[in-house]
Amino acid sequence: MASLIYTKGTARIEYKNQGGRRSTLRLGKMPKANAKQALTHIESLIGAKQSGTTIPAVTAAWLKDVGSQLRGKLAAHDLVPGLKSAKLDDYLTAEIAARRDYSANTTRNAKMFQAAIVGYFGNCDLREITESSAADWKQSMVNNEYSPATISKWIVLARQWFKVALRKKLVDENPFADAKAGSQSNSQRLVFVDRATIQKVIDACPNTEWRLMLALSRYGALRVPSELRNLKWTDVNWEANTLTFDSQKTAKCGKPYRTIPLFPELRPYLDEAYEQASEGALFVFGDELRLGSDAVVRMRILKLLRRIGIQPWPRITHNLRASRIMELSDHFPQAVVAEWCGNSEAISQLHYQRAVTTHFDRAVSGETGLQSAITTRQSTPQNVTYNPTYSVTPNSAHVQSLAQGDMQNSREIMPVAMHGNQWTNVSVPPTGIEPAA
Repeated sequence: MASLIYTKGTARIEYKNQGGRRSTLRLGKMPKANAKQALTHIESLIGAKQSGTTIPAVTAAWLKDVGSQLRGKLAAHDLVPGLKSAKLDDYLTAEIAARRDYSANTTRNAKMFQAAIVGYFGNCDLREITESSAADWKQSMVNNEYSPATISKWIVLARQWFKVALRKKLVDENPFADAKAGSQSNSQRLVFVDRATIQKVIDACPNTEWRLMLALSRYGALRVPSELRNLKWTDVNWEANTLTFDSQKTAKCGKPYRTIPLFPELRPYLDEAYEQASEGALFVFGDELRLGSDAVVRMRILKLLRRIGIQPWPRITHNLRASRIMELSDHFPQAVVAEWCGNSEAISQLHYQRAVTTHFDRAVSGETGLQSAITTRQSTPQNVTYNPTYSVTPNSAHVQSLAQGDMQNSREIMPVAMHGNQWTNVSVPPTGIEPAA
């Protein structure tokens, strides 16, 4: 039915097609044993094609393991169905455009990734990207001194998009499946903006709206400007001392909005804006901030910082939000802070928290009360009753304490929120929690 011709390590198979004409299928360079195995399966494919029967199971299994190049040659001879394929740039353009659930920032990041990977591979066929070439791309980013966080982000996105391609049968395997991404946290860009610095910036703002915007970012940990765009005066509950607003970032996780306390640092700026709002105003902010792009807002803040002689921090609004999360984490349980700020505890620790100068100052001065806690532990009777009450859910005690005092005073309610009213009377016996033998 078919014959193998093997010359100097190069194999080709000759056979007669359905029209009776002789055809040549060139296998290329390969070991003779592999060529003979291919001949057996190709004869099965020819027989199934001419008789209109199903190909044998063993040949079907062989087809799954052959490379895309040989599979393409078999498809060109009409022995197997053609493989679905796509060009890298065309594929990413279509997939990103189809993601209606993407926010503007997510779409922007996806397009930045597209520019990076297409810039290296070109608009090649997806099947041409192998594990080896994927590793070469990663190494090229290292050589070009991309930050580790950026490299990690691009590798993660490549893995995700090729996973989609694999599901759509556009590739035979995911070349990035085993690529190690690394950490997406960049500690060099995590800067704590202290209160004295942000106060200088707020005081230099051109109007009330800009003062409130920076206050909400630094003292409310709001994402600016996305979480300001739909903020309404009806979202402010003056009696309950809370602020509830839409959160596009967490909406896809089933949390379309979140509620934070009206922190004392926010009240002066909210009161000022409310007094100046026109009668019947719906939105807290005007069109300049509501409709302006993220880039425009960041650029105006940068210009303001340069005008008053303050060195801009790496991530203009993100560092303000991160600074507030650091402060809150010093005084409240992590689960409470995570719920207020709209992220998970793991993300908070990875991207928002670090040791800052104030931590060292407090540790050296003894402000933490660590020594007194050790003394209490040594003098407390060992037969106290453990109070199992444990709550990390934000409650009215948290909100009211914040509405009535500053952050330093808010520490007083943390033990109550964490361990119930007997927190100061509980100690761990030296022998452990199991009864002593």
